[in-house]
Amino acid sequence: NVIRAYSISSSPDLKDEFSLDVQLIEGGLMSSYLHSLDVGTELEFCGPFSEMTVDEDKSEAENKTLVLVAGGVGLAPMRSIVSYLLNREYRVRILLFHGVKSRRNLYNEDEYRNLMKKNSEFEYIPVLAEPSLEDGWVGKTGLVTEILSEWLNSNSATISSLEAFLCGPSAMMKSASKLLAEKGVSDDKIHSDPFSF
Repeated sequence: NVIRAYSISSSPDLKDEFSLDVQLIEGGLMSSYLHSLDVGTELEFCGPFSEMTVDEDKSEAENKTLVLVAGGVGLAPMRSIVSYLLNREYRVRILLFHGVKSRRNLYNEDEYRNLMKKNSEFEYIPVLAEPSLEDGWVGKTGLVTEILSEWLNSNSATISSLEAFLCGPSAMMKSASKLLAEKGVSDDKIHSDPFSF
C-alpha cells in the first residue's frame, strides 16, 4: 500500500465534496496515478486530521491579520482558509503570499486578483522566483520569504495581531518560520503544513 497526505483545498463549508490540488511530478508515484484516473473512479481516503486550522470562534479570529505563505502547490490549504473566512464574512485581514518558480506555476491567479478587487481586507501577493520573458511579469520577484520579510519590516505594528499559516517545500517553511519568530511572532501563532517531493 502507498499512502500520501494531501491538503484539502476546498472550504470546510462543503459537506458532500472536497478538492485536492495535486501537482503532477515526473516519476511521482501517486501524482501520476491520480492524474491518470477517469471520472467515476472510486478511491479510499482517510482524514482530515486538522493540524492546520483557523479558530472557528469569530470573536477569536476576527480583528487579526492572517499571513498565509504558500510555496507552489502549498497554496492548497490556503485556498480552503481564504474561501472559508470570506464566505463566512469574518472581519479579518488576510494576506496571501504565493511563491512559485514561473508564471505557469501560478495557479488561481485570476481568481485571487478578482477577489482582491471585491474584498478590501484580502491582499494577494504572487511572487515569481525565475520569471521568463514570456511571462510578461511586472509583479514581485525573488523568493517569497524575501517579499514576506519586506512586508514584515514595513508592517511591524501588526505583529501583535498576526497569525501565520505556512505550506510548501521544507526550505521555504524553515526560512519563513525563522523569519516570523525573529520578528516577534510567537510559536503558537505560526502554523505549518509541510510537504516534500
